[in-house]
Amino acid sequence: MAFCAQCGVQNDPLSRFCQACGTALPATNVGMSPSAVPPPPAVVKKQGDNTLKIVGIVVTVLVGLCVLFAIFLGAMIEFAKNDGKGTPKTLANSDSKTAIAPALTSAEDRAREGRLMCAEVQQQLTAFLKNSVKGIECQLTGETNGMIGLVVGYPAPALAKDGMLRRNTLLVTFSLVGSAMSKHSNAPVSDVFVIDSSRTSFKVSGTFARQLYKKMVNGQLSEKDGREEVAKFAQRVKIPQNSH
Repeated sequence: MAFCAQCGVQNDPLSRFCQACGTALPATNVGMSPSAVPPPPAVVKKQGDNTLKIVGIVVTVLVGLCVLFAIFLGAMIEFAKNDGKGTPKTLANSDSKTAIAPALTSAEDRAREGRLMCAEVQQQLTAFLKNSVKGIECQLTGETNGMIGLVVGYPAPALAKDGMLRRNTLLVTFSLVGSAMSKHSNAPVSDVFVIDSSRTSFKVSGTFARQLYKKMVNGQLSEKDGREEVAKFAQRVKIPQNSH
């Protein structure tokens, strides 16, 4: 019940004015105050499905890269275990006595021959790694003084740190490029670049790659000596911007 502060008369709870003296009754005496009304329940917003999809894609990509790197590392470790026991089968099966064809006079012809060379490099590397690493690429750089350049790219951080993995990767790559060069001698190669997913890259001359291949095939270099020779002559560089 509501009591009038002026005359003390008891009034109906819903009255706004005193029934006896007409004095306005306090708002707190009239029904339930607005503050007593419970607030509406908060609406919990659900996160969109896009966020979950993005997280799932990122996790899948990271797991895939880890698996890819593990496979690549395993192949190179297996190669290291054969130290001193002969050259890789991919090299051993190549013919080191391929006749030298006359040099091509047209830039277009050299580029076409270079693309064939790159295709062979990719095929040999894929075979050496037992088809376990996908995405190995070989591309041409711009021509300089009638000579082309080759860039071999790996989809794993094989060159990021100095160690056995880097040296094995460089040895195998430069040797197999030298093998392909011996079959496409009419397209002279100035430089051979190797780059990995961390953007770490190394370079040797085309002459070095060809000689390395011949020494490995002829048994003049063991894998251990080959790694040391590559570590001595390979230069850390930036990949040319005009590779295609």
